[in-house]
Amino acid sequence: MANTLATRKQSAAIRHQMQLIRNALPRDVDAARAQAQELTDWRYHMRKNPWPFLAVASVAGYALVPAKRVRHTVTHPNPGAVQAQPAPPRKSLVGGVAGALFTLALRSGMTLATRRLSQAFMSPATPFQRAN
Repeated sequence: MANTLATRKQSAAIRHQMQLIRNALPRDVDAARAQAQELTDWRYHMRKNPWPFLAVASVAGYALVPAKRVRHTVTHPNPGAVQAQPAPPRKSLVGGVAGALFTLALRSGMTLATRRLSQAFMSPATPFQRAN
């Protein structure tokens, strides 16, 4: 191959492009590693989209927690008399989910209020402080 000015310029351009690729490669590998680690982290997905996790947790909790079996023993002064027992109150799925959502909202509100108060107390300067 002839060593002309055009081939030298083309060769220099190729070397320069290869040097840029070699310099960018470690950053690209680090970014890919961080992205792969982020995609396999369940906490990242929980922060990004918590509703499916909440639904799965509530269904799993409902399925795993055994129902309480309450037996009522009633002693009567007259053993031959039969008395009707009131039925125990039934718990519904909607009531359980509503209670869980209320608890979640209450905890979120308390966390937000705590964070705001701590930011207010930890701010470097307030309007009531004197400048020395």
